[in-house]
Amino acid sequence: MSPFLLGHIPSTAERKVFYSHMSITTHVGQGGHAVQACKVTALDGDGGAGRWRVIPSPPALIASNSRNRVVIEGVAYFLLNLFYNNHANLKPDAIAVFGLATEEWRPTML
Repeated sequence: MSPFLLGHIPSTAERKVFYSHMSITTHVGQGGHAVQACKVTALDGDGGAGRWRVIPSPPALIASNSRNRVVIEGVAYFLLNLFYNNHANLKPDAIAVFGLATEEWRPTML
């Protein structure tokens, strides 16, 4: 499994790489807590090619499995990682959406 996801933005012809990493912190006598760090970089164009930019964490923890994410027309879709998301309002098939052009998460999930 790769923590990287390559996407193409048709409107700007840029290619960007999205990176996410989940780490679990453990506390003595308590359960673990998952934290997800995300970054993005442009491979070409005027989008700061070669420099990684930290972006906000997704609205919920996304799956790191490459089978559970895809980029279509410059928008990345991630199946949520329900093992680490204990939100009562999340559905088992919820999808987080990230715009590669804007480098922002959509506030609502599919």
